[in-house]
Amino acid sequence: GDGGSGSGGGDSSSSAAMARNWLLVVVYMYNFGLLTSKILYNIAEKFVQHISTSEVDAALLLLLLQHGGSGMRKDDPAALKKIVVVVQQATTTTTTTTTATTTKA
Repeated sequence: GDGGSGSGGGDSSSSAAMARNWLLVVVYMYNFGLLTSKILYNIAEKFVQHISTSEVDAALLLLLLQHGGSGMRKDDPAALKKIVVVVQQATTTTTTTTTATTTKA
């Protein structure tokens, strides 16, 4: 981006950037041992609830897993697997719908 100082990006992009930044703060607090994985799992579950309808939630979930996933896996592998299964089910449904509409072209 342009460093975030410009106003041409609109509210939605600055809100998304702010959400990414706050999420990273929380994830790094977890990585440094200041928070438990339960908080990250609660956040992840909120993102999973809207993953099929919100690209922002999907991107934030990916960010959370990229930066905190290995620690989350060590803390509670069953809970992480549950999240992965739900995401796979949601994306399979979305991919099937998308493939059906794109193959008509």
